[in-house]
Amino acid sequence: FAFHPSTNSIITCRHYDCTWKLTDCATGITKVSTSFHTSPITCVCATEAAVFTSSNDGVTAKWAAAFEHPVWFALSHESPVVTMDVCEKLGLVATGGTDGVVVLRESGGGKLVRVVKAVGGGKGCVSHVRLSFRGYLVAVGKSQESGHDWICTFSVNGEEIARKKVEMSINVIVMSEDGYELIVGGNSSKLAKFKLLALKERSLFDSMDKTHKATNSAIVELTNSSPHITAMTLTPLEGCQQLVLGTNTGMFYVYRYSPRLIDNGS
Repeated sequence: FAFHPSTNSIITCRHYDCTWKLTDCATGITKVSTSFHTSPITCVCATEAAVFTSSNDGVTAKWAAAFEHPVWFALSHESPVVTMDVCEKLGLVATGGTDGVVVLRESGGGKLVRVVKAVGGGKGCVSHVRLSFRGYLVAVGKSQESGHDWICTFSVNGEEIARKKVEMSINVIVMSEDGYELIVGGNSSKLAKFKLLALKERSLFDSMDKTHKATNSAIVELTNSSPHITAMTLTPLEGCQQLVLGTNTGMFYVYRYSPRLIDNGS
């Protein structure tokens, strides 16, 4: 799902009728239920003025105004789209699919900008994409050949900047608001923070241990019971910024966040 700021609504997808829905956060009433895709919608993202959707048949669409008809739509992938992101400042929308590539399009008119082979030879799945307003693209996925998860950064011109194999299975990623850091969470309660351009590991922490202290080790187990991190977000950069984690055990954890380290808010 995604949040639509201008209408204070939540956008949901993966509905059986291939629709996406706009639900008011205050009342819980569904204000929009739009059908266009002929295959289930797999991911959504939003800006102040528009909503972007992608589906299981590789189609990406942009919606605006009354959301009745798409502004544009295009076949972006020959396989299911599993992740997408949009950056207003760059004027780009990025989609990643099970075909191992990332497709960049102009968010305004949908014109194809370029196709980036994020996985070597396209043999693998791109599970997460993020666009930095500083002109960088981050792709996360799993290679069919090695079986390992990896993180890769590119310029929006398609030039590879850095690539790193990681020993954890990545479920969620968050980019810092300054566009320079990436936080990843995954199975076995592992959490890691990377400097974006060099993919250099920075200070990590045991996020579910109230007695923890910041550490410089590479990857840290969260608890002995090893819950999986399934959701993660950063609050807006106002005063004390916070990192919020959700796990498959139904628990939420909130921590103070700063560019240099993550502190337990206990």
